[in-house]
Amino acid sequence: MTPLHTPSPHIQAFIDGPIAWAVLNRPERRNALNAAMWAAIPPVMRALDHHPGVRVIVIRGAGAEAFAAGADISEFGAARQDSRAAADYEALNGAAFAAIRGAANRSSP
Repeated sequence: MTPLHTPSPHIQAFIDGPIAWAVLNRPERRNALNAAMWAAIPPVMRALDHHPGVRVIVIRGAGAEAFAAGADISEFGAARQDSRAAADYEALNGAAFAAIRGAANRSSP
């Protein structure tokens, strides 16, 4: 497996032939996604999606307890302290889901 550089240590990316792996790597928090992870997903998905030879992207959680617990609600006090902060957080979340959808919907070469 070839590792790729990612913007967050909590998102890992690897390529193994035609298979790309994006790994949510916070097993101590059941892979709950924090803001840095939400922000890292779009560039990671783009890198994997545009890598020549990759035919499938698998997203999984590290550890044995959970794929992902969802959003890290311990951040919500700061991340949603006012309407602007809440909108910024939702934009991170929306961009992450759009990047995943976009990779899944790309045309075959």
